[in-house]
Amino acid sequence: MLTDPVPKWDNPTASLTPGVVKIGDLVKLSGPGNDEDKVHYTLDGTDPTIDSPMYNWIAYRWWKDRSDELDQINHPIEIKDNTIIKAITIGPGRLDSDVVTFEYLATLTLIKDNPAPAIRNQEYSHTFRAVCGVEPYSFSITNGSLPEGLTLNQETATVEGTPTESGTYTFTLTVTDSADPPKEASCEFTLVVVEAPPTLVADTTDNVVGQPIELSFTDDQTWREAITDIKVNDTSIAGQYTVEFGKITIDATVFSTAGSYAIAVIATGYLDAIVTQQVTSPGSGHQPGDDEDIMLTITGDGVARPREYTKSQLEAMPQEQHVYSSVNTWPTKSWYVGRGVSLQHLLNEAGIMGNAQQIKFYSRDGYYQTLTVQQLLHDRRYRYPGFMSGGQEGYIPGSSSGATEVPTIVGLKAVNSDNPDYMSETETPLLMIGQRAVTEQTGPQFVKNLNRIEVLTTPPDSWEVPRAQPAPGTVPAGTLVNLSSTY
Repeated sequence: MLTDPVPKWDNPTASLTPGVVKIGDLVKLSGPGNDEDKVHYTLDGTDPTIDSPMYNWIAYRWWKDRSDELDQINHPIEIKDNTIIKAITIGPGRLDSDVVTFEYLATLTLIKDNPAPAIRNQEYSHTFRAVCGVEPYSFSITNGSLPEGLTLNQETATVEGTPTESGTYTFTLTVTDSADPPKEASCEFTLVVVEAPPTLVADTTDNVVGQPIELSFTDDQTWREAITDIKVNDTSIAGQYTVEFGKITIDATVFSTAGSYAIAVIATGYLDAIVTQQVTSPGSGHQPGDDEDIMLTITGDGVARPREYTKSQLEAMPQEQHVYSSVNTWPTKSWYVGRGVSLQHLLNEAGIMGNAQQIKFYSRDGYYQTLTVQQLLHDRRYRYPGFMSGGQEGYIPGSSSGATEVPTIVGLKAVNSDNPDYMSETETPLLMIGQRAVTEQTGPQFVKNLNRIEVLTTPPDSWEVPRAQPAPGTVPAGTLVNLSSTY
């Protein structure tokens, strides 16, 4: 009899990376050992249990002896339509794993991502995305309506304009492809148009541990009465604040230690009002970051609240640690591990706007990388545990099995390795980003010594089409064709 905590089984993995796939593709599920750890799954959207179908009937130890019948018994799941697989690892001696979801898109589909909120009387743009159909597509609103002031470009699926009325707008978007006969797919979306909140001003008078914090603002009665909650470092402080004319007072008990606190005031019908509050130790007369240089700035016409951060302010924010797979342009495969602040958290603090199109990341030495908002914030990015299979050379595709979604972070400690014991502050802040495919060359996007993020509303350019040499036409058998891009 033991009193030790009971460990959990590791989550099951899938051989095919979730996302866009082809009809007929096969998905194989695996447990951590494929022995007593059995993978149970469902295809109807419900959570699997021990009563659900089992995948890995034959234990791994027998695979060599039964290779001729392995796929007949541990039969792969064939993609016949858009498919959601939910899976769990169950076995003796451990707690069940988490339920994991693998979603595959194989027929014409609109990606279900509700657009970011728009701000009344401010320019806005959002582009919807269709996959798995025959291009070109055409788009239309078939139920409901867009906010007044916004229109849909029926060729690009871009909603743009300047909304003039706040509110919640639900509408159905339909895409029609160019197949013969044409196929259609529809999806319901919700777009919220909010008001801009007043600007919060941090307390710089009695901002000491043990004292209540008073935030000031140009009074707006409608906004005051719409406040529903206040969060400090992403945690609700309901019941620990008061709101009055031009002032919000937060209880001293919320700020138990000196440091930097991210405060968000949430009001119905408004964009969150965010401010960073410094709290000092009693008698110090010093605010964290007072004597520090600015480490990172966030600017551009795509943010409502430009921000400047010192090292200590960034370190006081919620921290995340992740491992990243990466391929550079040599090409060579490599691992990174880092700990830092979620890029989404930083952009939320700066009030990224709905019509933001591009984000530029600048290094102290002038190097920069540009990514679109779609590529960075909407496309799913992964770590591929098996991407080293086949060798370290980047031109040899590794395995995409077991792909794990990872967020983009600004690493404050990092290392070009998968061993966190080696992490240091050398060349940080470091932009750290996952791969969209196991072959994607993300190495150049790991911007070292990051010191500025610029969010822009300018639409991105398109890459020029690739070229072939020799030119298309009649050529002798055995002719070799070289493909190239602009650069």
